[in-house]
Amino acid sequence: MSRTIDISDERFGRLIALEPSKEKATNKSKKWLCKCDCGSKKYIRSSDLRHGKVVSCGCKRSEGIGNRARKHGVSNTLLSDIWQSMKQRCYNKNNKDYPDYGGRGIIICDEWKHDLKEFYDWAIQNGYQKHYTIERINTNGNYEPSNCTWITNEKQALNRRNSRKHIYKGIEYSARELSNKFSINYNTFRAYVNDGKTVEQIIENFK
Repeated sequence: MSRTIDISDERFGRLIALEPSKEKATNKSKKWLCKCDCGSKKYIRSSDLRHGKVVSCGCKRSEGIGNRARKHGVSNTLLSDIWQSMKQRCYNKNNKDYPDYGGRGIIICDEWKHDLKEFYDWAIQNGYQKHYTIERINTNGNYEPSNCTWITNEKQALNRRNSRKHIYKGIEYSARELSNKFSINYNTFRAYVNDGKTVEQIIENFK
């Protein structure tokens, strides 16, 4: 049985080890609750701490990304706002849109998630214009270059009105797709939705 190395109160970069996790160690490496100089706390493997692989809660990397973005003059742009909103939808559980994005497993590719400049460059090279908004081609897919395009705000609003999406067992469907899938008259399906019925209630009613 491997022995847990006591690293309590030791400093590793911006991190101070507080106490070991109560979870069973995996790969012979115990996780430790660490407090970062920025004030946040995070569990990190002791081996990553001792070998210098992790030296902050992630704030150091974020600062580096922020510095790079500022250096290239893209941190105070509309694209920066779009990037931040995209991250909020996918990773902030307190965001009102999280259930329809991060809550369904939709993520942002590493290339964009960790680097505003990468996202900015892709946008400029792929048709972005002022007042355009990012749209996922496959609404069940992630935010990544192969699955995203730019459309006007007006067109996106029209798409939302004409193609209201419904979540059924974790997958997005349009009303038309669900009515076809379960052999329910389309107008009948829409009438039930307008009456406040959930997708599950409507489908159960026709079983």
